Amino acid sequence: MTDAKSITSTVKAAPSVGRQELERALLSGPKGFRVQLRYVLALSQLARAANTSPPPTPPPTLVQARLEVLGQLSDVITPPQAQLLLRSAAALPPWKARLALMAVWGQHLPPNEARRLAAELIGQAERADAEARALLWFELAPLLRRLGAVPSQSSPLLRLLLDAQAMKNTEARLRAIIALSGRLPTETATPALRRLLDDLAEARQDAVTAKAMEMLPPHLPRVLLDRLLEVADGIQQPNERARAYIALARSLPSDLQERARLAALSAIDRMENDDERADALVSFTPCLESVTIGDQYPEILERALTSAILINRRPARARVLVSFAPYLTPDLQGEALAAVHSLPSERERATLLAQLAPALPSNMLVASLAVAHTMREQDSRVHALSVLAHYVPESARAQTLLDVLAAASNLPQHYERVRALVGLIDILSDPLRDQALTNALETARLIDNENARARALALLGPHLPSRLQERALLVARELPSVEVRLNALMGLIATLSPVLRAEVTRDLLQGVRLISVEYKRARLMANLATLISTEALDELIALGEALSDPLDRLQVAIACAQNMPPDRRPPLILKAWHALRQIEDGYDRASAIASLAPFLPEGARADLNNAILASIGDIDDEYDRASALALLVPLLSEQSSKRAELPDFNQALWQGFEAALSIPEPRERAQALAQGVALLSGVGEDVAFQAWARLAPRLAYLPLAELVLCLGALVPLVREFAGEDGLRDLVAMLGAR
Repeated sequence: MTDAKSITSTVKAAPSVGRQELERALLSGPKGFRVQLRYVLALSQLARAANTSPPPTPPPTLVQARLEVLGQLSDVITPPQAQLLLRSAAALPPWKARLALMAVWGQHLPPNEARRLAAELIGQAERADAEARALLWFELAPLLRRLGAVPSQSSPLLRLLLDAQAMKNTEARLRAIIALSGRLPTETATPALRRLLDDLAEARQDAVTAKAMEMLPPHLPRVLLDRLLEVADGIQQPNERARAYIALARSLPSDLQERARLAALSAIDRMENDDERADALVSFTPCLESVTIGDQYPEILERALTSAILINRRPARARVLVSFAPYLTPDLQGEALAAVHSLPSERERATLLAQLAPALPSNMLVASLAVAHTMREQDSRVHALSVLAHYVPESARAQTLLDVLAAASNLPQHYERVRALVGLIDILSDPLRDQALTNALETARLIDNENARARALALLGPHLPSRLQERALLVARELPSVEVRLNALMGLIATLSPVLRAEVTRDLLQGVRLISVEYKRARLMANLATLISTEALDELIALGEALSDPLDRLQVAIACAQNMPPDRRPPLILKAWHALRQIEDGYDRASAIASLAPFLPEGARADLNNAILASIGDIDDEYDRASALALLVPLLSEQSSKRAELPDFNQALWQGFEAALSIPEPRERAQALAQGVALLSGVGEDVAFQAWARLAPRLAYLPLAELVLCLGALVPLVREFAGEDGLRDLVAMLGAR
């Protein structure tokens, strides 16, 4: 239902649903204008007026008043007079009309000078208040249109943005808009991200909001940072609040990072569960890397350490101290080591000692050797000694290597023995390495579980000397399962001699034919394509073309293309492109497009764009659609999102609207909007509606009285989209019945 009463009842019952319905209505274009306007009015009735009032504006000086009047006479100003007036205006102190007047007189300059002036004014815009920015952009727009700057916004990106904003699933909408924001021009991305932050604040879903803080682009426009921090402050659950501020501490500008770090630690202090607090503190550790060494560093570290010490569970506390170790003094590193050695579980002790060892000085490493030797659980002792052997000083390394090699060679669990021996290969001498590899290969042969035996052979493959390669192949060929045997052979093939490699390639090509389950056969073939010689690829390509599923065929073709000389790729890529069109599932097709795109010729960019938009449009599930969008948006043609040296007319127009909406005084806000709406005359319905589609959701956040003032400025848009009947509707909506 789209009548006024049903819209009002929907909005009152669930404002978030009302906003989603507004976004959905905007997708219908100008023909849905009346419904869109009803939603804006209904949502506005729920907004509250701000209690703040702007400071009074001082009256202009005589010079300011003279220049303002001359700005209104710009049509009769000559180029030499414009040069003099520009110098006069540039000398004025900050004043709301200064930048706008310079833009007016800049239209009398030669193109090169006007371009330089426009770039200079845009650079100063962020330092001006909202009213001054709105005036500047609205006066700058005609100049930019005359200069002919290349548009930087494409209709495909705008369509994807509107679709993303209409998603009902908050998390899907979040992921989609963030994925798009990096490709959209700033003047489009900024309002989209602002609305996203508003949605998060309204939804009050702590987990989703915290995830948003992790996903938001690292360089948000400065104008959004205050709103961003307000949304983060609204997170109630301590664990989610900490998660959000830890993410922000790594992405905010340096002047705001301290605030985020302290907020994260405050949230961590409120956590009651020891393990959750430990997890949060470990996640906080990277924040210490970016702290400036000085007064702040000890304060942050002291607060974090205090929070760690208050953790009652010893394993959790030790885990945090180990995480902090690279940033601690030697005395505190000793405390961390003592906390590890005091743990009752030898497995936990060995695991944390392995994490701590790279940060310890030599004397503590040597002391830890004695503790490791006392471990009664053999696998824990081997784990601890193996890690320590990589870091102990040279004087203790030789004996440590002998000790750990002996311990690893006697581990009772065969697969773990192979893992332990392989983990020592990089620090053993040649004779000991040879001994360890021989032992490991014989141990692999004794593993009963064939999957574990195949994994063990794959671990050994890159390290085996030529004298052991045939023996390893024999062990692999004894595996009864075809699929497992192929995985083992693929793990061994990379370092084989040319003769053995050719022999194993034949085995592999014959083996894949025996795999009865097609998707498993396709997966093995795709893995095999990167391991065999170029000469053997033709047979693999033929096997791939016989697959019935187009997605499987495409994955094999792409894997073969990666290992094929560039001059032989085009026919294979063309076949893969045809297979792409046969994939019915939209998300599968999106994944295939992402794999295929790097191999497409430059001339196929238009087709690629169409395929991307079609695959995204075919996905019904919003979460999957957002995932596909995040995957494919970076692949859209650069031509569609290329940023010109200067913004174009449309971009300047939206920058002006964005600034106008930020003006705190309602009447001045409406006056600024009216100036922008006047510029929409004659630009065409598409551009005018794009402006409305961006304005409408923001207007819906205004209190009703303030919205009504703005609607007065938007009357020309109402007349363009809804005609005289629409104006009569507006009169009725405003209470004149």
